[in-house]
Amino acid sequence: MAKKVFGFETRERPAEEPAVSKLPIDSTGAGKAMTDFQEIPVDMLHTCTLKGSSDYSKYGSLRQEQMVESIKQMGVLQPLIVRKSAVQMSKYEILAGERRWENAKAAGLKTVPCRIMNVDDKKASAIFHLTNLMNRDLTPTDKIYGWYNYYVQVRGVANPNDEVEGEVTKAMAQGQEDVASLVGGKTVALRTIQMYVKMHDLISPWLVRLDEKQTTMRIGYHIAFFPPEIQEELLGYKITETKIMWLKKVYEDVSEGRKWYDGIIADNFDRLGSAEEPKEDEKKPPVRMTKEEKERRRKTREQNLRFKQALPEITTTIWERLRPQDYDNAGSVIAEALELYYSQHNE
Repeated sequence: MAKKVFGFETRERPAEEPAVSKLPIDSTGAGKAMTDFQEIPVDMLHTCTLKGSSDYSKYGSLRQEQMVESIKQMGVLQPLIVRKSAVQMSKYEILAGERRWENAKAAGLKTVPCRIMNVDDKKASAIFHLTNLMNRDLTPTDKIYGWYNYYVQVRGVANPNDEVEGEVTKAMAQGQEDVASLVGGKTVALRTIQMYVKMHDLISPWLVRLDEKQTTMRIGYHIAFFPPEIQEELLGYKITETKIMWLKKVYEDVSEGRKWYDGIIADNFDRLGSAEEPKEDEKKPPVRMTKEEKERRRKTREQNLRFKQALPEITTTIWERLRPQDYDNAGSVIAEALELYYSQHNE
């Protein structure tokens, strides 16, 4: 029924209905839903059967609640990628979008938009792994097992100790580009993938430390070169990147003047919890500083804080750009790069 408001005729809007998912429309102007997209009932879908050892961590409860509420309001905006199921008649297997499917069910949706693809197991597995690895904030363990499983699938041989051949690296790069064209996402450097693949050799306690941020990815990478018994021994010691790189050189017999021997770890590393607080009578009296000394300390603290804030970006840049064969000479490589930069920006 029409009403007049401030002299203009308006019409009452119908009551809002629950959000529904919408299918993509053909951009050529036909105005019809694209043929490989369909609304599929949620009970006609099942999870991917090609996960291997990778069932990527789910979102936390708070974020999941937010996503469910968003779906209630807006529906599922990004279609799932599915294929006809080979294990359940009249159903579809989810290759990408399992979380959206679960949240849609929690939101009370009866159907979800899906893109149906006719792909074999190899392609289906690549879509499953890469859509997770390229688009989600995952734990280190998820990334390690995910990239390892994808690497093994591309290579066809479950042996991460061999170098990645040229054909394999090309296939992995092409796979990322193909999935990025389907669902978007940021590709990962092949050097980084190789590091994740190598870290599949880590024993479980080191993976836990990585997930709990008790050690760094670079330290974990170097530890992965040691056999399980040495990795287990290292758990009881304080590990720095410099020391573990030195120990790795000795173990691989490329360190000049040092040879591996029983007890080398105990002789060169500090045990966890070994540092003791000084006794009361051993504590030094407070030192009185001059104004100049206080100012220097203040400036030093400011510089330390700025460096600490920049450190994550520095670490990420080195992780992505430094080639594995240059790890042992990382200090000189970085020094030369900085010298070149400052010679060109001497203002």
